[in-house]
Amino acid sequence: MTESPEIGQEQPVSLLGLLGPAAAENPRKKRRARQTGPSALEQSHQPHQPHKDVSAPAPARVTADPVRTGPTPLQDGHVAVSAPAVAPARPATLPPPVPGFGPSLMPPPAAAPVAAPAPAPVAVPAPVPAAVPAPAPVVSRRPTLVDRVKGRAWQQRIADPLPHPKRVAVISLKGGSGRTSVALGLGDALSSGRSEPVAALDAVPLLGRLAVRAGALTTLSVMDVLANHQYYSQHGAPAPPAYRRPSGLSVIASESRTDARYVLGPDGYRYLAELMPRHYALSIVDAPVGLADPGGLVNAILPLSDLLVITTTATAESASLVRDALLWLNANGYRLLARRAVLVINAFRPGDPGLSPDVIADYYRSLLQAAVTVPWDAHLAEGPVFDSSRLQPATRSAYLELGAATVAALRITK
Repeated sequence: MTESPEIGQEQPVSLLGLLGPAAAENPRKKRRARQTGPSALEQSHQPHQPHKDVSAPAPARVTADPVRTGPTPLQDGHVAVSAPAVAPARPATLPPPVPGFGPSLMPPPAAAPVAAPAPAPVAVPAPVPAAVPAPAPVVSRRPTLVDRVKGRAWQQRIADPLPHPKRVAVISLKGGSGRTSVALGLGDALSSGRSEPVAALDAVPLLGRLAVRAGALTTLSVMDVLANHQYYSQHGAPAPPAYRRPSGLSVIASESRTDARYVLGPDGYRYLAELMPRHYALSIVDAPVGLADPGGLVNAILPLSDLLVITTTATAESASLVRDALLWLNANGYRLLARRAVLVINAFRPGDPGLSPDVIADYYRSLLQAAVTVPWDAHLAEGPVFDSSRLQPATRSAYLELGAATVAALRITK
């Protein structure tokens, strides 16, 4: 029976007692025994070992820990179990500054971490719903009996005879007002309602969009027509080859070559203006943007036009530009063109900011021959090809109304 050590007295622990009797054996024999295990014959020849206390704790496995916590060997062959090393506590205050350096150069003392207070619950506003445009009533509903009666009346007015060939110039006072779409919509309405040939001419000096919006892949340009001007001016000569739309409208494209030699100028347009009435009863001219262009192409288009169709959008700025254009026309000798002009207001998407197109139309009806509102149409907005068969019924009715107003204004004698 073993005696218990006194309390408080540190007892050395033998290295052989910790590792067991197997540590006294030959290491080579120990490795062989660990690989194959002891046989019965070897167990019978092993010397008698004294009785060991089975209650002794198993040796602790030394783990690869950065802080050494295992046993520490001593000189006498014993091992003393030391307490785990503890990192020294960081001083609460910094040491005094070194002489010669101001206190401002010392790093600020580390502030004790303060637990951030829990954020107060914030009322998250509900997401703003997307602006759903109010459906336009004339687009969402089917044509009524009144609409069909108006449509038939407009078609009859479109078919009214004209005394001689006419030239209609479609102008805009700023870009993005839908001038090219209006030129094609008006041309389709006139061409489908009349038995006489109708043509649309792109008078933009360079890289006009009329042929692209018309869907023409290849067509003769205005400069190609001018190159053979003498041939097409002869009596009995055929009309210049042009792209024909399903409505029968002939489209003569702008020049796509960027060389300055092929840019349409005022003299070139005058030749075209003389040539077009020989082959077409109605010519729709897609004019450049703006009016005040001294010596430019617009000054050649206005004197040779029988009617002006002014396009605008439903904004306060565009509406004021129309008034300025009328003042300019009256001041520069085009009083008759200003009085007989037809205004087209292209509406925005329903729900978008802007003025009411009807308000603008009502204001200018007393100053012009007519004012027509073209509602917003998804097909016109998506572009680039203008297909009359894909228009909404309200949009087709608006272009019929525009065609009727154009013919009525052209029938007014000077």
